Amino acid sequence: ESKLARELREEVEANQKSRVALAAEQQALLLEQRASEARQRAVEHQPRAEEDEPQESKLLLERELREEVEAQQKSRAALVAEHQALLQEQRAISAISEQGVAALAIQEAEASEARQQAAEHQQRAKEAELQESKLARELRDEVEAQASHRSRAALAAEHRALLQEQRASEARQRAGEHQPRAEEAELQEGTLERELRDEVEESQNSKAALVAECQALREEQQATSQISMEHSAAALAIREAEAEQQQRICDMLQSEVAKMEELSSTPSSQVRSEQTEAEEIIGHTAPGAPQPAASGTDMKDERMRDVLNTLSHMTRKLTQRLHLAEQELKDEMRSALKAQREVQDQRMQQTAALADKEAEAEHSAVAAAVGQAEAEFEESVQQLRTEVSLEKSQHAANVSRLKQQLIEAGIEAQIREEDVARMVHFELQQSRQECDSLRRDASATMTAELVAIKEEAAAVARSHAQLLSAKNELQDELLVLQQQSVVDLAATQRSERAAAALRSLVADIRRAEEGAAAREAAVIEELTATRGRFEIQTTELEAAKSDELHSEELLHAAHEVQCMLHNECGALTAHVERAATAESVAQARAAELDEQRQVLRQECQRLRSDNVLLRRQLHGGSPALQDIKIVAAARGRP
Repeated sequence: ESKLARELREEVEANQKSRVALAAEQQALLLEQRASEARQRAVEHQPRAEEDEPQESKLLLERELREEVEAQQKSRAALVAEHQALLQEQRAISAISEQGVAALAIQEAEASEARQQAAEHQQRAKEAELQESKLARELRDEVEAQASHRSRAALAAEHRALLQEQRASEARQRAGEHQPRAEEAELQEGTLERELRDEVEESQNSKAALVAECQALREEQQATSQISMEHSAAALAIREAEAEQQQRICDMLQSEVAKMEELSSTPSSQVRSEQTEAEEIIGHTAPGAPQPAASGTDMKDERMRDVLNTLSHMTRKLTQRLHLAEQELKDEMRSALKAQREVQDQRMQQTAALADKEAEAEHSAVAAAVGQAEAEFEESVQQLRTEVSLEKSQHAANVSRLKQQLIEAGIEAQIREEDVARMVHFELQQSRQECDSLRRDASATMTAELVAIKEEAAAVARSHAQLLSAKNELQDELLVLQQQSVVDLAATQRSERAAAALRSLVADIRRAEEGAAAREAAVIEELTATRGRFEIQTTELEAAKSDELHSEELLHAAHEVQCMLHNECGALTAHVERAATAESVAQARAAELDEQRQVLRQECQRLRSDNVLLRRQLHGGSPALQDIKIVAAARGRP
């Protein structure tokens, strides 16, 4: 019974230990799953990390591998503890169980299966190592290809830098060759501009003369108009005087008629006195009047009629004289105006003919100057085209020759690159300074000339405005001057067009110079950029070499760590398989123990019944029996 109690206690302890071992195994399995997931993540992130940031990926892999190693070490400790517990359980089971042979056979079968699985795991580990070695080789090949590509790019950049330096030197030569031509073109432009200025001044002088003549004609017209106004004023004064005299006579006649009417109503004495006075007045005015007759009413009536007739006759004569005087004055005014107009027309025709001749001469001179300028410009353009074609052919020959020289002497170019770059930089600075000075001088001269031309154009516009105002004032009388002004406008427009063409030529030349300067600046920028790129590429190559060495070291370390991990994984898989077999054996042993417990319970019941019988038989015997009773009672407890 004591042996059975001990066995039961040992089995309980073994079950507890097996449970602890199973919990540790479960933790180890979880750790292994986490480690496998971390490996999968690392494998998934390896290509991305290698493409983006190889150093960071390597550091992360190292950290993950270290964490995995630490986790595996912890799992090893747990597995060692579990292994010890399993060994203790196996010892207890081998000591306790009577059916250990079958269990051992089962364990051997499971162990063989575990060995097979371990062999499979070893094969898988070898395959993984081969894949890792292949990946490492591929990485090395890629790194070598990148290094070769970078070296090729550096050589290509050096070749481009040399070509750019050659182009810069050729551009300098071209600029040096184009400088005298540009100076000649500027001189020609200056001469043409001077000629145009002289022509413009002549046209302005002719226009000023025409304006002066127009002003003189206006003054003459004003003088003639003043004279005509004076004549008309004198004629009007005469007419007014005559009208006043006629009005006075009419008033006197009306007064006399009124007096005669009064005489007809007044007494004879008064009538006679007044009649005598009237006759005296009429006698003074009209000496051919009849003498007064005898007194009486008939005589009075006849005299009154005669007086009235004489008065009417006098008024008619006065009106006829006034009408004749008015007609004579009108005829005189018309003849004077006709003579003035004829004289003015003759003068205007003469001035218009002279202006036409001068304008034709100016137009012929301007056309000849423009034709000469166009011919010279065409010749200069043809010369420039021929020179450009020759320069292109020379450039192609120089490029081919330089390519051969570069192929022959590629190493010497690297040595001479710094000296050539310094010379090119110094020459470019000198050429820049010269170009800046030339541009400043040309811009100053051209700005002054443009200001003068603008002032001349403003003066011409003002003169045109004056001419147009004069034409508007003298539209009816100066048709010929209008035609001449139209011709002058056409001539000025032609001259302005010629000046605009010359300005466009000057602008084209300036643009060509600016384009050459911009090309030089672009070449300089490209040279500096290529130098910077070359330096950056050299630094990148050095960094890549250091990274390659570091990556190789890391790869070796990773390979060693992976070998260690594979070995540890094989051991862990074996331990896991053993733990699984031990767990299955423990479960079988637990079932057996349950059966044994049932058997022991039955035996305990039987012993209790025996004890009862013994108690009945002995009725409290020896102390040994009492001890047996105590032990039996202890065993019989649930």
